[in-house]
Amino acid sequence: LNLGDDTGTLLDALSVRAASISKLEPLAASQPWLYDELIQVVNTPQFRRRDSKGRTIVVETLRTALSFLGIENLRLLIPSLVVKRAMPQITDPFPCIKLKLTQYSQGTAVTAKHIAPLYKVRAHDAFAFGMLSQLGRCAIIRLYFKLFDKVHLHLLQESQRDKERQRHEALLKIAPSANYLIALQEEFADKVAADMLEHMMLKRLFLGNAMRNCADNLPAEQGSLHNILEQARTYTKVRMLHSTKLVSIADVKPVFKAQNYPERALEKLKSVDIFTLPMSKEEEFS
Repeated sequence: LNLGDDTGTLLDALSVRAASISKLEPLAASQPWLYDELIQVVNTPQFRRRDSKGRTIVVETLRTALSFLGIENLRLLIPSLVVKRAMPQITDPFPCIKLKLTQYSQGTAVTAKHIAPLYKVRAHDAFAFGMLSQLGRCAIIRLYFKLFDKVHLHLLQESQRDKERQRHEALLKIAPSANYLIALQEEFADKVAADMLEHMMLKRLFLGNAMRNCADNLPAEQGSLHNILEQARTYTKVRMLHSTKLVSIADVKPVFKAQNYPERALEKLKSVDIFTLPMSKEEEFS
C-alpha cells in the first residue's frame, strides 16, 4: 500500500497525551509522501496564515506545516492521509469507488469519535480505529483490480498469439464484477485490516485485538472499540443511503434498534457532518 515501515510508530506518537511537534517531525519525515500531503493541506484557505503586513505565508517546511496544523488536527489528519495513501487509484469501470470509500472512511471515523465519549472511551482511539479499519478494504480493492488487469491482459495476449478471434472478442467484453468485488470485501477486508494493524506493532494505540475480534465475528462487548466500530459503520451506511434517497425511515428504525446505541447518541449525531474531518483553524498552534 506504499506505506512506510514507521507508520505504526507515527500513529503511536500521535496517540499519547504528551505528543509534540518535535517528537512527530522525524517520524513524519520518514514518510516522504506525507510531506507533500501536509504541505498541500496547510496551504489551503482553511489554514492559510498571514504576516503582519497581510501577506499570505506560504508554508514550505515540514516543521512549519506540523506547527501550523497543530496536534489535535494532526490526530485527525494523519490517519486519514494514511488511508488516502492506501486507496486504489484506478477503479475503472467504477469511478465512484474512491469517493464512496472516502465518505465511508471519514463517516465511520467521525461517527466513532462522537460515540466513544458516551462510553468513556478516548475519542482519538475510536477515530483512529474507525479510519484505519478501512485499510483492509483498500487493500482488497487494489489487489482485485491489479490482478484482474494482469490476468485479463495475459489472456488477451494469449488469444491473440494463438489467433483465437472469437475468444479474443469475448475477452474484450469482460469487465470487473461489482458483485464479486463486494463479496471479496465482505469476506476478507476485516481480516486483512487486522493483519495490517498487527503488522504495525502498535504499542500505545491498541487497535489490533479489537480489529481481530471484528474480523473473527466475535460478540462485541457493549462500549468496546469493536462495538463502537459496528455502531459507527451502521450509522454511516444509513447516512450514505439516506443522502441518495435509497433508504426510508421505516427501514432505518429496526437497524438502529438492533445496534443499541447509547442514550442521546443518535440525537447528537443528527447535527454532525460526519463526512468532513472536524479540523479547526482556531486551535492554538504549537
